[in-house]
Amino acid sequence: MPSCNVCDYGAIGDGVADNAGTLVQILALIGSKAIPVHVPAGSFVLNQDVVIPAHIPLHMDGQFVMAANHSLTIHGPIVATRHQVFGGPGLVTCLSNVRQTNYYPEWWGADGTELAKTLVAIPTGATARLAHKTYTTTGALQPTNRLLHIVGKGWGCLFVDGFGHPHWATGPPVTGSVIKVTNVTDGLVFSANSTQHNHLEDFAILGPGTGTTSGLKYAAGPLGCGYHTHKRVGVFNFATGWDVADVQDCVFDNVTARGCITGVKASGIVTELYWRDPQLQANGVGMEWVGGSGLRVDGGLVQANSLGGIRIMGSMQSEIARMWFEANAGQGFPGTFGIEINTTAGPITGLARVGNRMTDPVIFVGANTLNFLTMAWNHHPDALIIPANAVNTVLLNNNVGPVTDLGYRTTILGQYTS
Repeated sequence: MPSCNVCDYGAIGDGVADNAGTLVQILALIGSKAIPVHVPAGSFVLNQDVVIPAHIPLHMDGQFVMAANHSLTIHGPIVATRHQVFGGPGLVTCLSNVRQTNYYPEWWGADGTELAKTLVAIPTGATARLAHKTYTTTGALQPTNRLLHIVGKGWGCLFVDGFGHPHWATGPPVTGSVIKVTNVTDGLVFSANSTQHNHLEDFAILGPGTGTTSGLKYAAGPLGCGYHTHKRVGVFNFATGWDVADVQDCVFDNVTARGCITGVKASGIVTELYWRDPQLQANGVGMEWVGGSGLRVDGGLVQANSLGGIRIMGSMQSEIARMWFEANAGQGFPGTFGIEINTTAGPITGLARVGNRMTDPVIFVGANTLNFLTMAWNHHPDALIIPANAVNTVLLNNNVGPVTDLGYRTTILGQYTS
């Protein structure tokens, strides 16, 4: 027989009758055969634990309603469109060892908990595929799986002018794949040591705009998680957009933070983080590096409302290239510094082709080693500022020799050697 329709064996999808015994009987009848189980339209209550073997696909036109304190464990594939497949207070767990291309949050309903339930239910290596819609959640989403993929259909906030320069559209994203956090809480949190090799792509996280929360947060203890990739993910209206602590070997490709006090904060034991073309608009500091090593930024834009672009404190072997810092009071971004280097852990090994419109493009505080490659500061007469409290600053220029030969005006009040 091509499939088993549960109603042909006595199941009743009225949302009241218990169908667990019928489903167990059907599974026993199928045995080792790879025969799909078809659940037609309706609500089929299950009042006891049920396990679906790996060789039996579920074809879901209706839904299973799990009773409290009971569970449905699915080892095989699920065939369903974007409609509710699982309901009730009971637990649903998917442990498929067969490649399941998509797990849709809509399978778990639309009551504000569907995305959290999806991330808990799906197995290692699975993909949670977001629709072009807004998912509302009242609490932080905290996946614990490895090899987790969260993939949306994109979102709209940036536009690019005819010169290739990115600009901010007005307001937060209102279309696309958006996760909206309604309470004062973090957005997406990876805190378990098992959360490694995750991939996030083409969605935005919209915060409440208040409190001390983070949009996307990694906090897993000493090098507890890592090897994550991020592509075109936006974070909006949190205290900290990207809060990255105790992680290693992550790539952030064309990510965005807007409406946050701090766009990106890297702290703790972090190593080898690569930011490619980030787009950051912060009410305080665009990027703040408190610790770690091997932090690299290549390209991107920082617009600062109050303080400035990048603050480096205790980060070793940092590299910054092809980045534009915008602080223009007339355009609503009255930030002061482009890069503030306050560290004894250096050296800052690269600062190449960086342009800015800042009050103080580069400020050195403390003992530093800075190796200049090529610099192209724009729209300001002072390209380099070493304040009086800077000591033992070492300035090296690979192109033309000492810093005094760089060809632009400098303001030097503190100690330095070249």
